[in-house]
Amino acid sequence: MKKINYIIAAFASLSFLVSCSSDDDGGVINGGENPPVEMIQPGTAQLIFPERDRICTTGIFISETESRVTFEWNASENTDSYDVVLTNLGDNTVETLSANTNTLDITLQQNAQYSWAVISKSNASELTATSPVWRFYNAEEGARNFSPFPTELVNPINATTVMGTSITLEWLGADPNGPGNIASYNVFLGTSTELTTLLSSTEDTSINSGVLAANTQYYWRVETVDHFGSSTSSQVFSFKTL
Repeated sequence: MKKINYIIAAFASLSFLVSCSSDDDGGVINGGENPPVEMIQPGTAQLIFPERDRICTTGIFISETESRVTFEWNASENTDSYDVVLTNLGDNTVETLSANTNTLDITLQQNAQYSWAVISKSNASELTATSPVWRFYNAEEGARNFSPFPTELVNPINATTVMGTSITLEWLGADPNGPGNIASYNVFLGTSTELTTLLSSTEDTSINSGVLAANTQYYWRVETVDHFGSSTSSQVFSFKTL
């Protein structure tokens, strides 16, 4: 009888050891942790057309106010689809359009400035990749001169605090007709967002602010003027002095 009980106890112990070493829990190993899933990073698309800071004249004019333009970019690796993010720089409206190939026909307003970028997406990953942002001018049929692009304010960065009694204001300008078509920049600086005070007019892309008051909020913008008298204003940026 003792021998039978001993055999039963040994068999129970063996069954317990087998059950503890079982791998029948759906592949959970290494202390109950699943192996990490590798996320596939889509490649970054390289923009081709419309060209950066250029006039787009190759679209098909479909009405007195609209034309259809074929956007093109290099196909990126590990990518199943794309989002084209299009911004009308005149009213800052943003439109996102989907594409399954590296080209897309888009209807645009004539005589309008746009920026665009492409987001690469993969069905196997939540990761995305975004191209650089390019600007262009969609031409009006028969037009010869085009307004400058909105000036890009560079320094100081918007909504930052600066040190010193004066600073250097810096910006970047571009014109669809070429850099030689820019006549001057009108720089506005003041303590109100209305910005009616002209600091100076210059052909350079930087200027000294003059003496600034301490602990004061300032606002500034730059207006680009071309040789035909057309002008375009930047956004309004702000900074605060210590």
